[in-house]
Amino acid sequence: MSNASDASTVEFNATPNASADAVTVTLENNASETAAGYEANGTITPSTLDLTGSDSVDVQTSTEDLLVTPTKESIEVAGSTGGEDAQNFDVDVVGSNNQAPGSGNLDNATVTISGDDVGISEQEVVLNSSNNADGTASFSGLYPEQAGEITVDVVAYKTDGTEVTDSASVSVTGDQFNSFSPTSATIDDTIEASLQVTDADGAPLNNRVVNLTHEDSSGFNVTDADTSSNDYQTGQNITIDGPNGEVKVDGTPVATFSSINNGEYSASNISFDATGSVSLEVVNAAGSDTRVNATDVLSVTGAEVYEVSSDTTPALAGVSEMHNLTVTEDGQIVNGSDLSSFTVTQTHDGSETQLSPSPVDTDDDGTNDALQVSVSATNASDTLELRVDDGNARTGSTTIDVVAPDITASINDQEGNALTEGLNSTVVYTVEDPRAGESGTFANGEIALTAVNTTYVVNGTSLADGDSPQTYTLDENGQTTVTVGVQPFGEDASAPFELVHNANDSAGSSTAAGDVSLPAESPSIYLFENGERADVPANVEPNTEVDYTFEVTDANDQNLPVDGVGFETNGGNLGVDTTLDEGFVDVSGDIGSGTVDLNINDTGVSATTLDSIVALETADLNLSADSTTVTQNDSIEFTLERLDRDRQTIGQLTITDADGNVVAENLEIDGTESVTFDTATYSAGDYTVEATKTASSQKTFNADTVNVTVEEPAGPEGYAITNVSLEPNTVESNTTVDHDLSYTVTNASNDGDSDEYTITLPASASFEGSAPNSLNVTDANGDEISISDSASLADANGGTDNQIVFGIQPDSDYDTSAVTVDANVTVAFPEVSNETAADVTLDVSDSTQGDTSATTTVTITPADGEGEFDPVAEYGNEQGEVATDGLITAIGDWRNDDLTTEELLAVIQQWRSDN
Repeated sequence: MSNASDASTVEFNATPNASADAVTVTLENNASETAAGYEANGTITPSTLDLTGSDSVDVQTSTEDLLVTPTKESIEVAGSTGGEDAQNFDVDVVGSNNQAPGSGNLDNATVTISGDDVGISEQEVVLNSSNNADGTASFSGLYPEQAGEITVDVVAYKTDGTEVTDSASVSVTGDQFNSFSPTSATIDDTIEASLQVTDADGAPLNNRVVNLTHEDSSGFNVTDADTSSNDYQTGQNITIDGPNGEVKVDGTPVATFSSINNGEYSASNISFDATGSVSLEVVNAAGSDTRVNATDVLSVTGAEVYEVSSDTTPALAGVSEMHNLTVTEDGQIVNGSDLSSFTVTQTHDGSETQLSPSPVDTDDDGTNDALQVSVSATNASDTLELRVDDGNARTGSTTIDVVAPDITASINDQEGNALTEGLNSTVVYTVEDPRAGESGTFANGEIALTAVNTTYVVNGTSLADGDSPQTYTLDENGQTTVTVGVQPFGEDASAPFELVHNANDSAGSSTAAGDVSLPAESPSIYLFENGERADVPANVEPNTEVDYTFEVTDANDQNLPVDGVGFETNGGNLGVDTTLDEGFVDVSGDIGSGTVDLNINDTGVSATTLDSIVALETADLNLSADSTTVTQNDSIEFTLERLDRDRQTIGQLTITDADGNVVAENLEIDGTESVTFDTATYSAGDYTVEATKTASSQKTFNADTVNVTVEEPAGPEGYAITNVSLEPNTVESNTTVDHDLSYTVTNASNDGDSDEYTITLPASASFEGSAPNSLNVTDANGDEISISDSASLADANGGTDNQIVFGIQPDSDYDTSAVTVDANVTVAFPEVSNETAADVTLDVSDSTQGDTSATTTVTITPADGEGEFDPVAEYGNEQGEVATDGLITAIGDWRNDDLTTEELLAVIQQWRSDN
């Protein structure tokens, strides 16, 4: 309510909330007595009082789509002085007919308040039929820091989906502060704290009391200028008392001044006894009202003042070793009793460890001059930081490199580093300190072995993939000898097969250098004749007399030992069970029929099949087709016969494309089988269909093939996509390129119905922006055909934003014998390591003519420096070799799916060659 310019007129301003039907008005005079009544302006009943002493008026119905009303015009700075509690206010939101969101023209509304300048972070409340259905958004627990304004923004949506907005504000009463300095300091700094205090309109205030509070009870240390000795006063609070001209620490005066000018308050010679944050409170002269209450105006942090060095560098992973740390400040060594207050923290491999330092005398002069700590590094791929702290947040640090121990493995005292499937090997592990070339560091330590992708037998104990590591004690020379057998890999096993090892010292600290490994590979068998190696024959006629000499070698191409490894044949009535003689064995006899497996067996390891000889008769298969040309989505019936019986038979079909890629496999055929060449699986082109049949107990079968051509279905006469042009059609890997694309659709319809056009990139590419840069469609006469459905982006074939879709509706006014599309598009292409050809597919779905499509090719070339995978370039060292650490990194990348199996095998092969 306010007085109007006419002293006899009183104005009432009232906004109803969502549930009010009337506003009650009570009028009183200065003596708090109810007035007799008032006449409302603009009424038509001047002879009768419109409002009596206490009466009500009907609420005027809101005609606005959105009306926002805070229930308070202002709130106060919240602080301890004067007892101001946390502040609060509500915001009433209504639409037309005074209905809350969710019950009238408004479906919902979101009320957001913010006031960064006054220390109020953004908060929001949602109003709808389920939440705050009365249309009131309540905000409580507010602690404004200083005078200013809180903004109220409301975004609402009407029931028809239309967005409407409105805003308001709530003022914060109090003072403001400016230019607080400094905002940060270290514990070693001595500062002058200063700020300016003004009222809400920016006018300086000279009669305020400023309080600075440290979060530590004795955080401040201020020179007492009022004493002749300039003593220090320690405390938590510094007060700059403007009315009384004093600076105090916890109530004790330390300085005086004559007056405050221009609202500028300061306190000098402030140092710190603790780190932490400092808050600010400004109160009135009487000390009865908080005018400013701000947190974290000053941050006090520790100081990096010491230089630290270690007498042992680099550190060795896997051992606990003593390091002597020398601590200096300004070039002077910290020594004697000053070292006793220091703590030392180790940070390494993602964890922080508090060490136990001991002051030591390293030069035997009677004065402690270093801190001795026991350091345990666990990861050779991470550095180790040692940080000292003198107890007063004054710190220093040194960072030390970490190296892994050298672990070597000798297998059977021969060349080569691979274990052999089906065989036992004697492995001598030696662990040495690479810093000194001595193994004594790991005396009486351990080596831990872990299986990867297969099962081993180590010293008679099974060790499978996924099992916990097996540990073996190192002797005084850092060595241990173990017997390792490799169980057969199995048909479903996936390479690489490895025995991973890492080392621990006697204290049991893991080196985490465990990705050092021995590969496991299959042995080899050769037919040995005329002093030369030859391939083992794959097939022989049944009932054949044979006389073979075979040579068996391990994974390192070494002949097997004189004794201990058995050799046997299994199947084909050829019963041989003997022992290898330096890797050689003679096999003779009559092979009946069937499959002869050539096996080796070693103690404690299951028999391993080296190769097989099939002694079965062969029979030819004949695959025929009722057609060798098929339209997409049509079928071909295939017939499979075995010619030795002149009858149909059961088998399997495998279909490959012209590039040799398998498109479909293991298709069962039982005499005849109909195969549908659907568009989702088979593009137009040439395919080979191969029929195979599993060998029986008496015969093997020779495969047969049929070549098939798949064609696109023919459309209406003359209806096609022609004259396709894409410029440029060759781009560089990992680039974004503008292209001009044009093509013509011949014999399109002009029936006025919708026709859909799509442009589809391969899944690995994407269009940039929200639509084509330009798109123009014209008929045969060059007349522009308007785009009826504006171009939009879509996801296709597993890609993202890789398809443009648009529509046209040409009617009989247009000559659609040739509809030409001209577009300019921006495309982001993927990174490729080899030159790659990708199809851009153009599709048209015509309302009358049906569907037609065409493709054009874009070639993506590797960027400079890219190309075929190079193991040395990716994982080699400065000497141009793939060392063990490079192999470790490659294995880790393979496990993380960042390296293909083929690429890993290339790295392993390079590693073998280089080591």
